[in-house]
Amino acid sequence: MDYQGTILRWTLTQAAESRQPLSELRRGQKGTVQWVRSVDSPFLRYLSSLGIIPGVGFEVIEFSPFDGNLTILLENDQIPQVLGPAVTGQIFIETME
Repeated sequence: MDYQGTILRWTLTQAAESRQPLSELRRGQKGTVQWVRSVDSPFLRYLSSLGIIPGVGFEVIEFSPFDGNLTILLENDQIPQVLGPAVTGQIFIETME
């Protein structure tokens, strides 16, 4: 199964359970990707190419108050990803304490 199918399935089954978008997190907070509010195939492929798929853990390492960009570090990755609010507002997560 491809990641796009996984993302779509998680979107349908997890939508009612997780409502916090990634865009609400700030530096030092950690979470797990739960679902993506999109059926746009190119967008889902883009997220998949970055490794942003349901179940992946991450930590927010930077927040830019000027443009709302978040820099996140995915689990088992050493290259941070910078994501704008148009992207982070579509990714829903479960936070870790």
